[in-house]
Amino acid sequence: KNSILPAFEILSKDEIYRVRKSTGECLVDMSRSMMILVNINESAKINALRRQTLIPIAETLLADANKFVRHGMMQFLGPFLASFYPFVYSALRTILPGTSESDGSNHSGIVAQFFPHASSMVSRLNSSAAATTSAPTPTLSSIDIPQETPLIKELQQTLPSFVHTGRASSISLKAVVAHRRKDPPDPEDVQAVMGKLLDHFTGLARVNTGDDNTDAEMRVYCAYSYPAVVLLLGRENWEGRLKDCFKTLLNPNFGSETSNDPVAPPLPVKRCLASSLHTVAHILGPVIAANDIMPIFRDHFLSDTDESVRLNMIRNFPTLVSLLERPLRNQYIVQWCETIRGEEVLGAMKRSATNPLVLNWRQRDFVSRCLPDLIVMVDAVFAYNQLWPILKLVLTDTISLVRQDAIWAIPILLKTFSMDNILDAEGTASHKAKEMWSAGACQEVINWLKDTILKLSNGSKGKGSASKAGNFSQRQLYCQVCTATALAIRFGDGLKDPDDPVMELESRYLTALQTKKLASFNRRTWTLQNPHQWRTQTSDASVDQ
Repeated sequence: KNSILPAFEILSKDEIYRVRKSTGECLVDMSRSMMILVNINESAKINALRRQTLIPIAETLLADANKFVRHGMMQFLGPFLASFYPFVYSALRTILPGTSESDGSNHSGIVAQFFPHASSMVSRLNSSAAATTSAPTPTLSSIDIPQETPLIKELQQTLPSFVHTGRASSISLKAVVAHRRKDPPDPEDVQAVMGKLLDHFTGLARVNTGDDNTDAEMRVYCAYSYPAVVLLLGRENWEGRLKDCFKTLLNPNFGSETSNDPVAPPLPVKRCLASSLHTVAHILGPVIAANDIMPIFRDHFLSDTDESVRLNMIRNFPTLVSLLERPLRNQYIVQWCETIRGEEVLGAMKRSATNPLVLNWRQRDFVSRCLPDLIVMVDAVFAYNQLWPILKLVLTDTISLVRQDAIWAIPILLKTFSMDNILDAEGTASHKAKEMWSAGACQEVINWLKDTILKLSNGSKGKGSASKAGNFSQRQLYCQVCTATALAIRFGDGLKDPDDPVMELESRYLTALQTKKLASFNRRTWTLQNPHQWRTQTSDASVDQ
């Protein structure tokens, strides 16, 4: 307070523009460092000191006469605003694992999304460690979950990696949003940011420096930091400047007095927004997501031709629609399904210059991965009509990885077809009718797997019918479907059944194995004791053959 900050203020007014530019680039590090070096009881004093010292420096640099100083401060403006979020003593400190850094931070994954460049000082001082840091795995100490038995943990290890990754990402996002509600930022910090710096940040969406490349870069910086700024300011400050900024990033002509025609944003801007749309929706809550975010998703992202945008549209769609109420959620799932299985996407056989919407194999793989999350959100009839046709397409895909990831939706689908998930809005369906529909739907899935994957038909009978089955990869895929279904049963009622058939089968197998070993041991012992008789029997057997 008495030495470092006054010296930093003097450097921000240095006559050499490179020095002034460097102070702007270091503002984020200064803001974070001030929170790292104090106790939690002194946070209010430090917050006041940051507001009184660092924010005026930022304002001065944004109005500097040198364009390089201004542009440098614009680049780090979003991360500087995000630095006012209580990073150390709130959400990320709780959900992220401990590391060697003094602030307990992790510089990738969800930290990078909410706090871009937030710990760049530590990264520069320990670049090798930052380069090898893996994506954060959230700890669940603050989330109430049932204690897992060793058997469940053993079974979880057999699940594919994308299941664990998706679960960790979902938990991280929900934990950050929950902590934002529980431990909000300092209201004075929020007011200071909104009063002095928010206009500068939202102005990046329509900045006009005279250089198109520089303008495009500034819009990318704004889009990249946008989720972090929304997290700081919260849903209560969405209406107005934050909302207009988001729409301006998507359409640079939004609110323009000269032209109302929509203009496509720079591609990196749209990619940033596509990757963070579900994050912004969760921060803002279900009401704002339904009214403002979902129409943007439908109009700007659902049918986009860019591969990166489409990949994020597919990958994050279950997380996005999970916020909505069932009727509205079903509407958007129907639109998503119609787009995915349309003649221009999965329905087309081949990609061409005239049809760029056809999904590549990686995008089709993410369709396979997100199907289980979508199936559990809907009722049985909806899943049968909308998601089962897509599942059939990806189960017959030409790429093995797409097929292998798709099989994990089969047990979820069969579970969804149970009578409990059959909604009868009119209340006219009887218990018997539901039972017949459930049995028929499950049987259709089983018959389709046999006829399409195994290539078995009802007419394949008699000797040699096994040779008509599918090729090796198809038979292997069918076995993997059975494995996934059995694993789902084990996760369900099987673990609670005192007469667990799997445990009984395992016991019988071990008993049979021990019996076989004992018989083999007795045979070897008898052979060693009667070698002449063994040779005679072997010779007789050879003559008989």
